[in-house]
Amino acid sequence: MRLMRGNRVLGAAPHFGCRLGVLGRGAIFWAEELGATVTAVTIAPAHVELVRRLAAQAGVADRVAALLSDATTPAGAVRLDGVIAVDSSSSFPRSPWFQRLAGLLRPGGRVFISDGQFGA
Repeated sequence: MRLMRGNRVLGAAPHFGCRLGVLGRGAIFWAEELGATVTAVTIAPAHVELVRRLAAQAGVADRVAALLSDATTPAGAVRLDGVIAVDSSSSFPRSPWFQRLAGLLRPGGRVFISDGQFGA
């Protein structure tokens, strides 16, 4: 997926603590390095404030929003340029998840999915 300055991106990761680095740090990377506006979706209430704090410390709080929501049902009707789902898509029912992705993306929008076990 090629992100460019100003692109709107949804980042989804599971609620497990080990994946918070993907959720928070990934969102910050996409905002800092690529200039994207990122919505980091989590189902863990504690992660919302942590992502906000990490974004503020990195100086990208204006481009990183943390949203408490199931990734299959994020609020709002914003059309996105991309969705990045790391170790999360395998947790969702396929049909509703892909239908939701299609509804979130602008024409030409892209989806990046990475699901797998490492070190197993």
